[in-house]
Amino acid sequence: MSDIDSLLTRARAALQRPEPESQSFFQVLPKDVPVPIPRTNYGGGDSRTADKFVVRMPDDMRHRMARYARLHLRSMNSECLVAMEWWMDRQTLMWSMLQATERELTRLEQLHQREAREEAEILDAIAQRNPKLGAFIAELKARLRQG
Repeated sequence: MSDIDSLLTRARAALQRPEPESQSFFQVLPKDVPVPIPRTNYGGGDSRTADKFVVRMPDDMRHRMARYARLHLRSMNSECLVAMEWWMDRQTLMWSMLQATERELTRLEQLHQREAREEAEILDAIAQRNPKLGAFIAELKARLRQG
């Protein structure tokens, strides 16, 4: 099972449990989530000395890129750089959000486990005080383990 599958499995399990009343997911997001910053200077000086990279594009993509470049009053090169910068910033943001989601899922799982332990301790205390209820509680636990 991959990390993504594991994360999705944990997310599905967390969604089936009731939301704790403490703090919401968005209050737990890290304060340092990177925000995409628009860039204005891509060459750092003379564009003839900047690094070059040849990209092979299908004709339809080249036409679309030319259309967007004309729309934004930029060269195709500048439009490609803006698009790549936007995509890379979104990737960074997405991974930060995934990490925040994983931390929140871990927190919710720990909270759920603590609540389950507390409930079990309460049930055990009741079972010790009342043998009839103890047998009933043991039977319920057995049925819950079976599914």
